[in-house]
Amino acid sequence: MNNNFFTIGRYLRDRGVDAHVFLLGEHEHFQPDADTYTHNFEHFVHEANWIKAGFFSVDPLAIKKIQQDMAGFDLIIACGFAPFFLHRAGLKLDIFVPYGSDFYEVPFYFYNNRLFSLLNKLDVFYRNLSGKDFVMKTLRKLGLAKMAGDYRSFKLSYHQAAAIKEAKHIFCICQNDHWEYLVDRLGTHHLMRPVTLPVVYLPEYNQKYIENHTDSLTSYQLVRAVREQNDLVVFHHSRHAWKNSPNDLTQKRNDILIRGFADFVHANPATKACLVTAAYGPDVQTSKDLIEELGITEHVLWLPVMQRKEIMACLTLADIGAVDFGLSWVTGGVLFEFMAMQLPIMQLRHDEMYEGLYDDLYPIMKSNNEAEIKDSLDEYLKRPDYYKNMGLLSHEWFVRHVINEPLENYMRIIES
Repeated sequence: MNNNFFTIGRYLRDRGVDAHVFLLGEHEHFQPDADTYTHNFEHFVHEANWIKAGFFSVDPLAIKKIQQDMAGFDLIIACGFAPFFLHRAGLKLDIFVPYGSDFYEVPFYFYNNRLFSLLNKLDVFYRNLSGKDFVMKTLRKLGLAKMAGDYRSFKLSYHQAAAIKEAKHIFCICQNDHWEYLVDRLGTHHLMRPVTLPVVYLPEYNQKYIENHTDSLTSYQLVRAVREQNDLVVFHHSRHAWKNSPNDLTQKRNDILIRGFADFVHANPATKACLVTAAYGPDVQTSKDLIEELGITEHVLWLPVMQRKEIMACLTLADIGAVDFGLSWVTGGVLFEFMAMQLPIMQLRHDEMYEGLYDDLYPIMKSNNEAEIKDSLDEYLKRPDYYKNMGLLSHEWFVRHVINEPLENYMRIIES
C-alpha cells in the first residue's frame, strides 16, 4: 500500500538483501511503476493475486498456494491484508509495518463478538477434521446471508489481530492518542518499535534526476504553467476529508487550510498565489464549494489523482508543502514527500506529544489554525530564504530519522 514496501524493498536490495515484494491488488496509483521513472523491478516484484483468487476462504488449495508463495524466505514483513492471509496459512510475521487501516480498522470488525467467537471455535474444530469452512457455508444454506457476511468480516479481523499479536516486531510510531488507544485494545505494547517507514526512494527523487523525466508528465506541465504565473505556490495533495471523513483518523481538516489561504489571498491582492491540490477523497466537491464561497477559485489548481513520480516532479515547482490540519502527526507519506523535496512544511503539530521520541523535531511553519496559516504565508513573503533553509533542515531530519535509522533497524533484524 502507498508504495511503502516497494520503497523498502529497493533500499534493502541496495544493501545486499535479496528482498522481494508481493502485491495484493494495489490501486493503480500504488503500483510499482507509479513510483519510479524506470522499469528495473520486474525481477523482484510479484503479483500474489490472493484477493482476486478468492483466498479469503479456507480452501485448502488457497492455503497451499500462499504457503508455496512464501516458501524459501527467511523473513516476512507484511502490511495490509497480508497478515490475515498469512495467519490463515499458518505463517507468522517477523515484522508488521502498518500503513493505517490495516491497524486501526481491519482488526476490529465485530471485535470480541461473543456469538462469532463461539462459532469460530466450532469452525476451527471442524476445519482441523475436514480442512473446510463449516460455519460460513451453514449460515448461507440457512439463508442468513447478512449474518454470513458479518461473520466473514469477523474472521478477517480475528486472523488480522492474531497475526499482529503473534508478530515478532511491529514497526510503528504511536504518534497520537488514537494510536495509543488501538495498541491498548490489541495489547501489543511489548511488540511496538518506534521505527518509521522509509517511504520515499531518494536515489530517484532528487531535483537533478527528476528533471530528466518530466516530459511525459501531464500534471507537471500544468503546475509548471502555474509556477510561471505566480509568486507563491502552495502544494496540498492530501485527501480531502473534513466534512464526510469516515473516521477520526482520516480527518484532514482541509477546510482550515483553504480558509487560511483565502484570508492570505484577500489580504495580499498584489501577490499572485496559487494553491495546488488533488481531486482525491470524499470531500472534493465540498472543498470546491467552499473555495467558490470564499471567492478564490481562480487561485486554486485542481489536479487528478496522481502517481508518486508525478507528485514528486510537481513538488520541484512548489514553495510550500501543506500536510494535515485535523490530527497531529510526525510521519506520513505526504509529509515525507515534502521533506524529500526540501519544502518548508505547514501542518498541525502538538510537539509535547513527541517528547522522548526523537532528539529533535523537524522545523515547521506555524499553522495550527486559519490565522496562523495566513500569518505564516505572510512571513514567507518577507523571508523566503529563511523558509527555504527550513526545508533543507527538514530534509536533513528526514534522511537521519526516516531513511537511515529505520533501515539500520531492518538490517539489524535481518542480519540477526
